[in-house]
Amino acid sequence: MLVVDEHDVPFPPTCPARARRLLETGRAAVARRTPFTVRVKDRTAKEAGASFSA
Repeated sequence: MLVVDEHDVPFPPTCPARARRLLETGRAAVARRTPFTVRVKDRTAKEAGASFSA
């Protein structure tokens, strides 16, 4: 599953179970359906220290 922050900066891909938990708890929202991408609301890639480029 693809994950981006609120500025569309990509995070490393995650497993469907983690994406589902993020959506259920309200920490993320669906950004795109094809390819399925979730947008994390409470962190940015810079804060997380993610260094992934797609």
